[in-house]
Amino acid sequence: MFLDNDRLVEFLEHIDGELRCGVVLAAVDDTAMVLTGIRAFTKSVWFTLPSRHYSEFVRAKKIVNPRFSVDVFQDGAVSINILPADYLSRSKIVKTDFKNIELRVLHPVDLVITKISRRDYDGQDIRSCIRAHSIAAQEIEDRAKDVNYFGSDAVFTNNLRVLLAEFGK
Repeated sequence: MFLDNDRLVEFLEHIDGELRCGVVLAAVDDTAMVLTGIRAFTKSVWFTLPSRHYSEFVRAKKIVNPRFSVDVFQDGAVSINILPADYLSRSKIVKTDFKNIELRVLHPVDLVITKISRRDYDGQDIRSCIRAHSIAAQEIEDRAKDVNYFGSDAVFTNNLRVLLAEFGK
């Protein structure tokens, strides 16, 4: 199933209606790219949120029972990356009419950082994000130093080097 911006918002409206308290969701990966207009659609939905909101969001998600993949990470974790603690304060609020969800999207540099390990697969997304937000190579290099990465260091380092060379560093 392909989800565009309208379908993502519709899904979150259902979640919002089931929540018993406020939660902060930071959209990551392709979800963030759809919400910011860089991509037209996504096949899966990914969020990271403060751990104190995790169980409430998962409870609401079970009730809504979406027919597509929804991955939820905690405290700045995104797949095999853990962003620095300031990931949420760097993120941008998405204006919505939700009562219980504060929806955010990752800062564009953080979005790029979380895709570097998958540069072969996500290369076009990375380029699109860098161009759409005029991200400087130095910003990426500086932020990459602050991210904890739990995959192959050689893959991440090589992909970062190739990306920085492509964008002028």
